[in-house]
Amino acid sequence: MRAHSVRTRLTRRGALAACAVWLWIGIAAAAAPALTSVWRSQPLTIDGAPAEWPPLTSLEAGPAVGVQNDGEFLYVVVSAADQKWRPLLEGGLVVWLDPKGGKAQTFGIWLPGPAEPAPPGATPMPAATAGPSGVSTDVLDQFDLLGPGKSQRRLVDVTPEIGVEVASGLIGDAVVYEIKVPLLKTEARPYAVAAAPGATIGIGLATPEMPRRQRRRQDLVGSTGQVGGYQPGIPGYTPYIPGMGGRGYTPYAQKDERPKPLLVWSTLKLAK
Repeated sequence: MRAHSVRTRLTRRGALAACAVWLWIGIAAAAAPALTSVWRSQPLTIDGAPAEWPPLTSLEAGPAVGVQNDGEFLYVVVSAADQKWRPLLEGGLVVWLDPKGGKAQTFGIWLPGPAEPAPPGATPMPAATAGPSGVSTDVLDQFDLLGPGKSQRRLVDVTPEIGVEVASGLIGDAVVYEIKVPLLKTEARPYAVAAAPGATIGIGLATPEMPRRQRRRQDLVGSTGQVGGYQPGIPGYTPYIPGMGGRGYTPYAQKDERPKPLLVWSTLKLAK
């Protein structure tokens, strides 16, 4: 059976918002082959379990993607099961949509992941795992709207009127995201691609930058019992010299071992 829940993420979102840095600033974007949407011929349920989708297109520099549209809506599914992309997608996904076919970051939808990274200094969350049936899904009741200005971000409640639907899921070893978004803007549907069927738009897939790990503060009490006393064999410690104002600890550079976030762009030809 499929596990299904609707979650509100305001508390954890607030903690992440204070420390997250948008990954797409200053990072070179990988290019991907052009994508072609397929005209939707059967109902698509946005539930995080893309059973209705045909085989997805695997991007060389990113996860697998599937795109469909009809006269009103664009449907996108993104999935990753391999260890190169899954750890990145577990922390969330941003889908950028540029109606002019370029790489403009003026309309983006940010979905929280099954295992969002912990803020610096906090205990990391365990790796996301599916339920006993191998399937765990979330129909999300909120998403973060990015744009139109640089670094603009606000939380939007999902309602039937706006026409946006978002979901995430764990299907066996795969992390899955599904999005439904209106093609044309109206007064009731302000969050839309602003493109008609048959148009060529730009689509970008990005993942939030993982917080930098906080280095554990080392004990400054040396073997002599003095604060800052010399501790043989411990890098960064130097003998304490009274009157010199030293603390007995010399910080040194620490390699940033965080995985580089994903940012891949492609063009998408909408079906007509």
